[in-house]
Amino acid sequence: MRELAQGRSNKTIAKTLCISTYTVDGYVKDIFRKLRIRNRSMAAVVAFHQGVLGIAAGKRR
Repeated sequence: MRELAQGRSNKTIAKTLCISTYTVDGYVKDIFRKLRIRNRSMAAVVAFHQGVLGIAAGKRR
């Protein structure tokens, strides 16, 4: 979620996590479906409100 909230592309997220771009695509689609959202901006908002992200999306916990 942090990577998504920071506006990273699926390709960049895949490289960071050492997984396939196809895997990231699937995860992002699942997140959108489960949260009933349609874009990355809304994913960041939901994550922030649920306490997944701190005030600065780039700040690691």
